[in-house]
Amino acid sequence: YKYNPDSKEYVLQEAEGDSVVAGTEITATPKNYDGYVLNPHAEGYLASGTVIKTEDSTVPALTLKLFYDPDTNGNEIPDSWEYRLTFKVVNGNWNDDTNADVIVYVPFKNADGNAIGNVVIPDGIPTAGEKPAAGYREGKWDTTPVVGATVANDTVFTYTYEKIPDPTKYHYTINKHFYNEKDVEVKVDKGGAKSAVENTDIKDLYTANK
Repeated sequence: YKYNPDSKEYVLQEAEGDSVVAGTEITATPKNYDGYVLNPHAEGYLASGTVIKTEDSTVPALTLKLFYDPDTNGNEIPDSWEYRLTFKVVNGNWNDDTNADVIVYVPFKNADGNAIGNVVIPDGIPTAGEKPAAGYREGKWDTTPVVGATVANDTVFTYTYEKIPDPTKYHYTINKHFYNEKDVEVKVDKGGAKSAVENTDIKDLYTANK
């Protein structure tokens, strides 16, 4: 049986049969499946048994069952015995200029199925902050991952680069006043409403509106 993470069920992959006399001990031979590891602690697991004859002389079928769980990182520990730590980057890249999710599996059980006392974030946290996409700048983690910090479940850490805000624009109007030789105002040309970003030099505003 192979475990299907989507349906969360074990699905029968292969079946073999044989006929033997009562009293024979049978042992199933484990197989190698790429990306999977034998899970002897799965409910219903039975790798060996003896064919018996009951009091009424019948010989019930002996069914051996081997269960295999996904082992994504090939460390011979089922994924179901590990916390999945996912590191994501948004609006840019990791500092090494990649942007794919980084996934780390941290065992909370050892290869024998025994619980590990203190499960922590290992080395290898991807770094970010130096490779924002156009229009973005250094950002921050939603939850900062720290090497050695305790983890107790599957966790997603996301680094998001901050969007650079658009420059503040201010509205202005340039009116031109004309005076005669007696310094008397004789005409006013009212300009239309314009806008400019903060700290624009006044001379530039006048030149742009000639």
